[in-house]
Amino acid sequence: MMADRRDRSADDVVEEAIALRDRGRERAAIGLLERIVAEAPNSSFAWLIMGGLLWDRGDPDRALESFERAVEISPDLEKASLGVFHTALELGDDEKAFGEMKRFLSVSESEEYRNLIRGLKDIGRRGPS
Repeated sequence: MMADRRDRSADDVVEEAIALRDRGRERAAIGLLERIVAEAPNSSFAWLIMGGLLWDRGDPDRALESFERAVEISPDLEKASLGVFHTALELGDDEKAFGEMKRFLSVSESEEYRNLIRGLKDIGRRGPS
């Protein structure tokens, strides 16, 4: 069966992992994604999806590593950058989170980051609630 997977693109197998996730088989999806990144370590799509699954399963440390790997491969992949940002914030690493925001905005545009910045500016003008 694995030989069959090698004949397909990594993205096709990631889609299979997404289907497993959607059927409630998160552990199987993560296992498949781990095999994909071992065989195709430069698949930012696989790292991104694995980060989301790990986050959903309550493993933010591994999720952050996956999102960071996706960003290393594809620096302008907005969802991976946002994964780094939100996960780093959750882990209490504001410096990493805002550093990633700054890095991403230096290479691409992001409406979500712009909205976050506007929200922070509004809070600053109003003061803490």
